[in-house]
Amino acid sequence: IHEPKRFPCRHEGCSNQFRSAYTRKLHEKTHASKTPRVFVCSFPSCNVKISRRHDLLRHEVRKHGKKSEWQCQFCQTFFSSEKTQERHTCSKKTIQTTGTGGTTACWKLPRPTPETQ
Repeated sequence: IHEPKRFPCRHEGCSNQFRSAYTRKLHEKTHASKTPRVFVCSFPSCNVKISRRHDLLRHEVRKHGKKSEWQCQFCQTFFSSEKTQERHTCSKKTIQTTGTGGTTACWKLPRPTPETQ
């Protein structure tokens, strides 16, 4: 369902990979960023400081198992704000349940173009 991560970070010592050159570029800015890292991980004995709120949430979810307050009920994707979660939910094209156990999958609609608005 997902594209392979074909864009590795070019920063020495970083093993992160991305599905698009754009997200790699955003990530690479964090290596050279002069933006203050004001968001501190809330878990004891973790000294991670991050410059963007949604990156801190992603860290806490992936590294520490924190549950996000905003999560898609169909694909379990988590979000850093209610607004981004609503935008994701409202963009669903189809929700499909298959199999006896009920595997759920959801797909996003393509972004509207001037012709489709």
